[in-house]
Amino acid sequence: MKKLKYIYGLAILLLIVMTSCNQDMNELHYEWLKDGEINYIGKIDSLSAFGGNKRIEFQCYLSDPRATSLRIIWNELGVDKQVTVPVQQHEAAEMFSFVIGENEEITEGEYTFAFISIDDLGTKSISFNSLGKVYGPKYQQTLNNRLVTSFELADGGIYLQLSSALNEDDKGIELMYNNGSENLVLTFTAEELKDRIFLDNPDFNTSITYATIYQPNNSIDVFKTETVTPPIEKLVNIALGKPVTSDSNLNDSFIPENAVDGIIGDNASRWINDRVVGNHWIEVDFEGTFDIEKVVVYDDSPISDFILQIEVGGIWQDLENISANNQKVFTGIYDGVSASKIRYTFETYDTDPSEIIRMFELEVFSTVKIQ
Repeated sequence: MKKLKYIYGLAILLLIVMTSCNQDMNELHYEWLKDGEINYIGKIDSLSAFGGNKRIEFQCYLSDPRATSLRIIWNELGVDKQVTVPVQQHEAAEMFSFVIGENEEITEGEYTFAFISIDDLGTKSISFNSLGKVYGPKYQQTLNNRLVTSFELADGGIYLQLSSALNEDDKGIELMYNNGSENLVLTFTAEELKDRIFLDNPDFNTSITYATIYQPNNSIDVFKTETVTPPIEKLVNIALGKPVTSDSNLNDSFIPENAVDGIIGDNASRWINDRVVGNHWIEVDFEGTFDIEKVVVYDDSPISDFILQIEVGGIWQDLENISANNQKVFTGIYDGVSASKIRYTFETYDTDPSEIIRMFELEVFSTVKIQ
């Protein structure tokens, strides 16, 4: 009898538990079932995101051919935004691509985008979420230009060597210059820039400029740094063709202008002083102040003792006092010397022919920026 009561009690307890569970399950599903059965169309799959400059491109597959539009939803700076993209009739295996941000720019940042497929009846798919990155001015501000690390002026052009790529987004440079007849725009890839590049016949009256090109991985847009003009210098004979005077000349054929005309070795192009006893000199005005690095004197009959002088702030001072010279080509090297004029001066003590100068050229070199 006791056993039978125990069985009845257990049966009543199980009935109470089952009734309670059924009520809980009904309450759980009521919210979803109150409007009846819900139908869905197929969602997108195999989505890829390609960031751009204040825009983004997506590529995906729409496996359900009933989809006629695609709604994209994201939160931008605390504001929920969405766009609806129309979908043309398509096959399930057909790639679908589109760009958002063309009509209204997207603020730079990383977002979670929700994609919902919709058919003509308004039936929707389950949301498909994916991350996407949009680039903009903050990214632009992180970009740096490559540097010109060396250059070499050559016959017919110039060689430029640029620094190596600064990061994996660095794709090369876009370079602009004029070759004397037209303005050119050249693109050099990061691979090409591993070696120095050659520019044919640049016209330095128009600057060589360039910008470094960047493109992040999976980006639809290319970014460029601000255009820069690299400093290019060369050693220039600053005496060439400049105003020149002398104390005297032998005759009207051997005038001081012959010493700055760039012609060396032609006896008709020499400065020769008059055969008179005393101090003789030739003076060149640079028409500006320059750092003097080298002086070269070409003299067909070397003067043994002479002085090179420079004018600094209107005052003449000795650059170098040379004695016992017997070289037809004298070269002096200098550092940290600035001047606006130079003078070659010497003394003659009799009218012997050996006491006259026969100067082919007086060259003065300075490193000058050519752009």
